[in-house]
Amino acid sequence: MTIPLDLMNLREDENHQVIIIGDLHDNKFLESTKGIRLTEFAIGGANEFQSLFELASQQTLQNALNMGKGVFDAISGRLGSDVTFPDIRLKQLAQTKLSWVTSATPVFVVQMLFVALRPEDDVRKDVMDLQKAVFPVIDGETITPPIGAHRDTGKFQVSLGKWFRAPNQVIRKVEFVFSKELASPSKKTSFPSPLYAVGAVTFSPYQMPSADVIQSYFPEV
Repeated sequence: MTIPLDLMNLREDENHQVIIIGDLHDNKFLESTKGIRLTEFAIGGANEFQSLFELASQQTLQNALNMGKGVFDAISGRLGSDVTFPDIRLKQLAQTKLSWVTSATPVFVVQMLFVALRPEDDVRKDVMDLQKAVFPVIDGETITPPIGAHRDTGKFQVSLGKWFRAPNQVIRKVEFVFSKELASPSKKTSFPSPLYAVGAVTFSPYQMPSADVIQSYFPEV
C-alpha cells in the first residue's frame, strides 16, 4: 500500500479525511477520530431470492410420493414382489419463478492512515479510541458491550470528506498495523512511539437500510 508523501496537507484537507464519531456510555461522545483515507471506497448490495412455489410444490409432491410408496411397498410385500417404487421429480416452468426474500445489509471497509506529524501527535491514541468500539468493558464479573453496541445500537457516524456521511453505524472490525519507524517523544510521553499506523475500519448500518437511506449517505445526490 502506497502512503502519500504530502501528509500534512492531506491530513488537514477535509476532502481526504476519514472522520469517525462515536457515542460512549452515559451519552458521552468519543472525540472525533480523524485519519487519511488511503484507497478507493467500495459500496455494493445484494439480494436473496428463492423459488417459494417450487419449495412448497416439491414438499407436497414428496409427501404424496412417500405415502404412495408406503402403500405400494405394503402391496408388493404381500405379493412377494421385488418391484421398487422409483422417486419421481416433476417441475413446471412457473415453479422456477424467483421471489425476493431479503436484501443484505451492506458492509463498508475504509482503509486509513494515522500519522504523527506534530509534537502532540500519538497514533496509538487514535487506534485505541477505535478499539473501544470492538472490545467490551469488564467491571468485576459484569461485561458491558463495546461503545456503540449497547442499548440502541448505531452510535457511530462515518464521514469521508464532504461526499459521504453515514450516521447510525456499528463498527464490526478494527485492524491496524503500527510502523517500525518511530516518532520523537510526544509532549505526553518520555519515549518514541510509532510514526504512523495503517489499517482499516469495517462498519455497517445497525439495521437493514432502505434505498432512500443509502442515497442519503451521499449529500446533494
